[in-house]
Amino acid sequence: MKYFFYTPRQTPPDYTPTHDNIRCDTRSHAPRENALFDVLRRSVAEPCALRTQSVEEGIPTRSVGTRRSARRVLFSEVFHFFFLVFLCLTLIHAATRCSAGDFDRIEGELLATIAKSTGVERLRVLSLKELDRLPSALKDTRATFLIIKTGAGNYTRMLVSQALRKAESDDAPAVPVLVLERFDTFEPGKSGSRLARGAGLLLFDGFQLDLDSGQVVPKAQGGDVAFASEGPMGPRLEALGKAEIITLKEPVKIDTNKSGPSPGKTVIPTDFAGRYQLHADGRWSGLLELEVAADRQITGRFRSEANGTTYPVTGQVGIDPPHKATFFVKFPRTEQEYEAFLSTEGKQSLAGTFVMNDRRFGFYASREGLEK
Repeated sequence: MKYFFYTPRQTPPDYTPTHDNIRCDTRSHAPRENALFDVLRRSVAEPCALRTQSVEEGIPTRSVGTRRSARRVLFSEVFHFFFLVFLCLTLIHAATRCSAGDFDRIEGELLATIAKSTGVERLRVLSLKELDRLPSALKDTRATFLIIKTGAGNYTRMLVSQALRKAESDDAPAVPVLVLERFDTFEPGKSGSRLARGAGLLLFDGFQLDLDSGQVVPKAQGGDVAFASEGPMGPRLEALGKAEIITLKEPVKIDTNKSGPSPGKTVIPTDFAGRYQLHADGRWSGLLELEVAADRQITGRFRSEANGTTYPVTGQVGIDPPHKATFFVKFPRTEQEYEAFLSTEGKQSLAGTFVMNDRRFGFYASREGLEK
């Protein structure tokens, strides 16, 4: 025999369920096709003492049981929507970073070597028409790769493209702009310290850019390049003072396997050599470059992501176990002592701990510059 409570559309006044007038089971007793907000059901916490509404907000339903409110459904849908948007943006960002791998590897000494090679052309003025005709120097990117030698003798790598900026008024024509998608300025020496960087910068007519500081500056304030749109040549990029615009005649060739690890799972000392993206305790991150000599001695450098400064690295590869190494990053007033273990499967990452000021922290580093 089935048990039902007949509930009118108004909530029954002064109704208190007891053991005598209610059966303690787990299902709602609202009649089908008439489940209203005032229908009562059993509480899980106190089975025969409390009652809760089975349907919120008075929404009729054909089935029996609790229904979520419209507010909860809306919140859940909005949360999932923004989660999917965040996931898509993360994947797009990761794909963009992977496609710009060659750009990231052209820095410091390599950047200066390319700028001094015979496969480049040095210009004082580069029109946007000439910019479009330049060969693609880097794969997997549509932006044009340029090198700028600043007035101070430093070198800047940049990815540029041209665009039209719509005016606020519908009657006014769009104006040409130069988009600096990414740029980084490095010292020409082996240390390769980064002096300035930027991304997503628009240069309008008359804008000057000081690449040693990464700032847009007024006239006669140390600008290295300027963008101009008026004149017989049309929109163009101009070098100022002692600065030079350097274009490449052919694609850049980078030996990505120069510091690659050996095949197999057996670790040899030179497997530690290479470029890594270091993340130490979430506070210190940057580029870690390691070189290993025949006597297992480690030399290299660490360039901080925060300030672009380069610090020397020294250390030694262990013997037992062979996939362990110890190295030091020397700062002006302190140092970090790393105890690192190289993964034997693929040899793509380092992980371990480091000590700084008598405190121990964790770190990991991922190898970069290897083609899959």
